[in-house]
Amino acid sequence: MSVHFSQKVIGVCSAAALLLGSSCSKQEAPAGLPADAVAMIGDRIIMPDDLAVEAERRMESGLPALAPAELLNRMMLRESMLMKSRETGLENDPEIQREIERLLVARLRDRELPALLDSVAVSEGEVEQAYRERIADFTTPALDRLAMLHLAIEKNASEAKRAEIRARMAEARRLAVEQRGSAALPLAKGFDQLSIQYSDDAVSRYRGGDLGWIDERKGLARIPDEVVQAAQRLPVGELSEIIAAGPGLFLVMRTDERPSTVKPFEQARPLLQKRLVAAKRDALEERYYMECLEAAGPRINQVVLATLAAPKEDAPVKFANGF
Repeated sequence: MSVHFSQKVIGVCSAAALLLGSSCSKQEAPAGLPADAVAMIGDRIIMPDDLAVEAERRMESGLPALAPAELLNRMMLRESMLMKSRETGLENDPEIQREIERLLVARLRDRELPALLDSVAVSEGEVEQAYRERIADFTTPALDRLAMLHLAIEKNASEAKRAEIRARMAEARRLAVEQRGSAALPLAKGFDQLSIQYSDDAVSRYRGGDLGWIDERKGLARIPDEVVQAAQRLPVGELSEIIAAGPGLFLVMRTDERPSTVKPFEQARPLLQKRLVAAKRDALEERYYMECLEAAGPRINQVVLATLAAPKEDAPVKFANGF
């Protein structure tokens, strides 16, 4: 319910009674106070409408309603403190000025930007075009599951030592072929117990040499690319030959595969539409700020500007992300 104070309710009599504590029916308005005003403090004249506006503000803020005299008392207290703050020079404090400026900018944005941004829309054609252009974003790459045995060879290893390590890997391959030939071991187990005896890879040796699912486009950081690529060319369940690469010898197996899939347009539409609307809103907000800047007619002294020290890292100006 709206709160309104009329001239009849809040008038000269009520104000005089509050300020002077005497009978308002016989009290004239204080000197210098307009006959239709409620009160005056310093240069500020408080009219009945001012009380009505303040009462409405309190109601919209969820604050309890106050009797006219109490409301006026609080308004005058606030005004007296504002007067004192000006007398002490607080209004000229740089931090206070910055806060006032921040509030003014925020209020301007709140008043003008929402209507502009709410008008943003994207057509079905724009969404479809974005889907075609960004199809990679909605494509799940093909994945391969690989298992590996790795025996490390030190750079300064002798030929005899190298031959010994190769013989061990050859033995591991023979056992792995026999193990696969028995058809008793699921592919998911990779090399199974062989990896404990014949692999130096600490990450995979206790899980059958399993390297997990690998994106065919990215490989695996700790494994030489030629090893991963050799494994990806194998049929599922097949073993590679012994591969000499990087830090030693490798034996790899392709244990499973997942084909590449593309999310259908109907499933991708909501996300694309959201992204397009957000991009348009950002562009519109950026344009709004640039128009404000251009309307102010800025003039720059490039000579002085050139003498100023540059920051360590230059960052592009993007008003839509804040000031």
